[in-house]
Amino acid sequence: MELGILLKAYLVLFGGGFCFIAALSQLLGQRKYPGKGLFVLCLLSLAIWETLGGFNKFCQYAIFPFNIYIIIFPSFGVSISTFYLLCRRILDANPVLRRRDAIHATMPLFSFLLLLPGIARPVDLHTLMSTKTFQAMFLGFIIISLWYFCILCVKSIRLLCSTEKKNRKHLLTTSIFIIVNFLLFIVWLIDLIFFLGGVDYIIIAFNIILILIILDSTRYPDYFLQINKQANQTKYMRSLLVGVDTGKVLGRVYALMVNEKLYHDPELSLESFAKRANLSPHQLSELLNSKLTKTFLEFVNDYRVKEATRLVLEGTDRKMIDIAFEVGFNSSSTFYSSFKKHTGMTPTNYRDNYVAQNSIAGIE
Repeated sequence: MELGILLKAYLVLFGGGFCFIAALSQLLGQRKYPGKGLFVLCLLSLAIWETLGGFNKFCQYAIFPFNIYIIIFPSFGVSISTFYLLCRRILDANPVLRRRDAIHATMPLFSFLLLLPGIARPVDLHTLMSTKTFQAMFLGFIIISLWYFCILCVKSIRLLCSTEKKNRKHLLTTSIFIIVNFLLFIVWLIDLIFFLGGVDYIIIAFNIILILIILDSTRYPDYFLQINKQANQTKYMRSLLVGVDTGKVLGRVYALMVNEKLYHDPELSLESFAKRANLSPHQLSELLNSKLTKTFLEFVNDYRVKEATRLVLEGTDRKMIDIAFEVGFNSSSTFYSSFKKHTGMTPTNYRDNYVAQNSIAGIE
């Protein structure tokens, strides 16, 4: 009996150590791929909740004089959220996170704030789960996590079905990983609610699957890139630009910017610009992404900054905010960040640098 407990403790704690080493190797590695930061954060959060959860289960009274769940549950929430964002980013061929993705931090942050008042009161899981605060938190956790897994399963299966058999290898492994983890999550919930005592075995099964997926990604350095590439190909197989003369349409788009200077309008939107270009918003978005690798906002701000650089140098007595509004920006913060992104310096530094260079040239 004691040997069985020690074996389970070793395997549970080994998962946390393996996740930490894997996160460290990914962090220090030179290889770049979509969602690397999310993958590292996911592994680190897994390392935290597996290690602390294992110690809490087998050594709680000897080591932890406080409520360990204040760390375990939020870190578990982080692992679920980052896992979802990572898989979605790869499967959707989405190159960047959006501002609204910050909402996915709500679950771990909310669970931390709910558990914080009880940090000085060490309790076992059964006692904690009987409190109304925890039950409300746990219900929300279940709903959000199930929603995550359902979306990822649908996305992975849809992408798998639209991919040629010869290109399915890495995608199939990832899809199986997502689906099996979904099933393990369901079993874990059932076990946790009814206290069946099989949580350790579920975690061990999860660790084995995680180790296999990490070893597979190590064996094939382009693992994530291949899935992302396939997602991109599939995405544009359903292109909305089929039959459209993209060269002619791009010429029309450029003309609207150069001749009519639509970017001067601070209220310019994807929908209003697409209407002027005789395109649907989705067609315009795809055109800019596939041909120029830019979002609509990046495309418009390129023109605004280009004109702003000229105006900044034309009149040294003009206020920067006046220039920002003239070229179409509706806030000084957006103007400054866009200007610095394109030129590497602030508008004031850009002007001062130009004046300094002219002064040196005049002296020479």
